[in-house]
Amino acid sequence: MLKALREAKVTTSWINPRVFHERAVEAFVESILDRKAGNEFLDDFEAFHKRIAYCGMCNSLSQTLLKIMSPGVPDFYQGTEIWNYSLGRPG
Repeated sequence: MLKALREAKVTTSWINPRVFHERAVEAFVESILDRKAGNEFLDDFEAFHKRIAYCGMCNSLSQTLLKIMSPGVPDFYQGTEIWNYSLGRPG
């Protein structure tokens, strides 16, 4: 989340970090992902995730099939054969 905040350069950046804002966002994200007390957001999000995860996997497989079957040399990279649930590309 910190990487996304800084790269957006809206309220903080790599060159001019606003630590107070970054900590506030970190606290917010931790609170909405907390599994302890009846977290309505997390309950709703998990239900939503279950509904769309299958569609996302089908979309990903469809894109891979098109990449394989299209003319030319397919562009595959080592390590891209597993599901990736990160917010950005692993660096």
